[in-house]
Amino acid sequence: MVIRFGEFEFDGDAHRLRRGGNEVRLDAKAFNLLGILLSRRPAVVPRKELHERLWPHTFVTGANLSSVVSQLREGARRDDAAATHMAVHTLEQMANGGINDHLGGGFCRYSVDQFWMIPHFEKMLYDNGQLLAVYAEAWIAADRRPLFRHVCERTAEWVMREMQAPDGGYYASLDADSDGEEGRFYVWTPAEVAALLDEDEFQVFAPRFGLDRGANFEGRWHLHTFADTAAIAEQSGREPRAVRGLLLSARNKLLAEREKRVRQGRDEKILTSWNALMIKGMAKAGRLLDRPEWVDSAVRALAFLR
Repeated sequence: MVIRFGEFEFDGDAHRLRRGGNEVRLDAKAFNLLGILLSRRPAVVPRKELHERLWPHTFVTGANLSSVVSQLREGARRDDAAATHMAVHTLEQMANGGINDHLGGGFCRYSVDQFWMIPHFEKMLYDNGQLLAVYAEAWIAADRRPLFRHVCERTAEWVMREMQAPDGGYYASLDADSDGEEGRFYVWTPAEVAALLDEDEFQVFAPRFGLDRGANFEGRWHLHTFADTAAIAEQSGREPRAVRGLLLSARNKLLAEREKRVRQGRDEKILTSWNALMIKGMAKAGRLLDRPEWVDSAVRALAFLR
């Protein structure tokens, strides 16, 4: 996405600002500041909002999610490329980050860094209910991006597999700890992954999720997207479709192996307000993505509450 204003040219994808023959790369703070100024022009941006944009929250809160959806809708209404880019970029970074469980689906409570890479590994029902609704809306508003559909599918699968009680209600949360360690359920070593995958699978999975880099969590590797499938396809000489197929088969193998680990604790309270958020998320996503089984899940939860 390139936006021109006066004699300046703002390249949002490359995080660069150009003027004439000169070019500078923007750091994260400068990029966020310029993005909001472009999306809100000519309005004056309050000091508090500037501070929050320069030092963004890592919590996934309802207010932040509402802001993202508002930006997306406003960008579409005004044909404002900057506003749309900010919303889509935020959702893409969250989806690709380690805050998203790339094997089992569902988002962790918050990230401890600015890259959405390393989360506090607790998963909350209320966060995921809101995120499911947001990504479903974003899929409609942002030209049906495959990534947003994928997020909805994985999140909904996780909800029905791990968070829905036999009588229909949704459980409250999953703990961060298992086997006495935070994140132990989720992290890997390259050797563990290589032993479970065939050579072709490992060749695409390792660069995709950073297993060819240094450890990113206490001497182990937490999955975070470092390379897109197009880049992996080009580097490996494979078709993008073949890369996606290998990533899917690798994911299925690793998820099956992870299910054998000592599981984290689950808070099995069924809270009305949190269930309401997930019922809305499942119902909305099921309707927008034409997945009747998600709607059925929401109906079962609603019937339990009644």
